[in-house]
Amino acid sequence: MGRIHVAVGPMFSGKTEWLIEKLETEKSRGKNVLPVRYSLDTRYSDTEMVSHNERTMKALGAQSSDDVLKIFQDHTNIEVLGVDEMQFYDPKLADVLKVIRDQDVIIYTSGLDMDFKTDPWETTDAVLSIADSLDMLTATCSVCNKKNAIYSQRLIENREQVVVGGTDIYTPRCEEHYQNL
Repeated sequence: MGRIHVAVGPMFSGKTEWLIEKLETEKSRGKNVLPVRYSLDTRYSDTEMVSHNERTMKALGAQSSDDVLKIFQDHTNIEVLGVDEMQFYDPKLADVLKVIRDQDVIIYTSGLDMDFKTDPWETTDAVLSIADSLDMLTATCSVCNKKNAIYSQRLIENREQVVVGGTDIYTPRCEEHYQNL
């Protein structure tokens, strides 16, 4: 029976680390695993999922939900699908994941739940509405050093929703120290 497992949280909360861990565990159980990464996120690699802690896993790149479906269809006997950075895909990703889940595939996906303005990501919300399980991750606040950060504080003045970056652009913040710029 297929299932959809989701992890969400702010930048630097370990979402990709969570995803790689889940996929490696499934591989160690002998499952046929297909990792997919968002192809326009090339901060660390063009061919791997990479956590901020530099944990890596080879992954195929996709730019849209149609790409995810095509990659899945191009591979045979897939038992587990992993999709990183779900917030960057179009909202149709939820429909694609349902189709794949209904083929008795276990799906792990991770991504941001809120953007830098604390607005929800449309695609993340769509996927959450069909999820079978949810892990809400937190990061360590860059101001008070408590593991209670739920927000991604943008450090540059750019109002576009999608600005891919690392510690040069974002920092995790708790509710007390987050500032909506």
